[in-house]
Amino acid sequence: ARRQKKSSAIQDDAEFLQDKILKKIQNELSLSTEIVCIDPANAKSLKLGIGDKPTNGSFYIKHPLLEEFYIRPSEYELTLAREKEAAFRTLASTLGAKSITLLDAKFLDSNGAIKVNTKAMQAVSTNIGISATFDKAGGVSREVCSEFGPPRKEPFVPEELKVWTEFDPDLRTMARDRLEGHLIKHRISLKFKDNFSGGGKIAAEIADKGLDIGGSITKNVNSVWIFEVEY
Repeated sequence: ARRQKKSSAIQDDAEFLQDKILKKIQNELSLSTEIVCIDPANAKSLKLGIGDKPTNGSFYIKHPLLEEFYIRPSEYELTLAREKEAAFRTLASTLGAKSITLLDAKFLDSNGAIKVNTKAMQAVSTNIGISATFDKAGGVSREVCSEFGPPRKEPFVPEELKVWTEFDPDLRTMARDRLEGHLIKHRISLKFKDNFSGGGKIAAEIADKGLDIGGSITKNVNSVWIFEVEY
């Protein structure tokens, strides 16, 4: 019994010391969230991106939507933008869309003025996951992004997309008008902002200290994408 007590006390002391060290690191890095240390031997249990292998000293952050998954901090903002675009397409599909057409796109500077830089616009388009072609004046070519066959179910919102229809006003309106108003065609604006969200802010804090966040942070330019969805 004494040995067991002694072993338990040593373990408690070790955990207390580790918590204290982590708190010190958190304060030194000026992080706005708590950090957790995982032994490299146990890191394999983490659900990471395909092909990603954890290395000692690397930082990871929880996926913005998938509770059990972790990504490199540098990918947070990019992942969030791509998840929103994917949520829009999937929602349109489950609501019974026949087609999604990209009508226009606007890129804004920090003052809200329209910005024209075809190269930068193409890069943002690729980052978000939207297939778009721009002319020299920065105009977007109207094109059909997706076409769907006859729906196999009545219009519905999948369980995994309910969080999007709760907090995103554009997707919430899209779902409500289709389910309750028998919508047959509408235009929707998807907005992407350049400011860091919670996870992106933490990534920036870590990066400012020169630590390994898995690459450079890709910060989105303010942009508005106008789509037409036909049912």
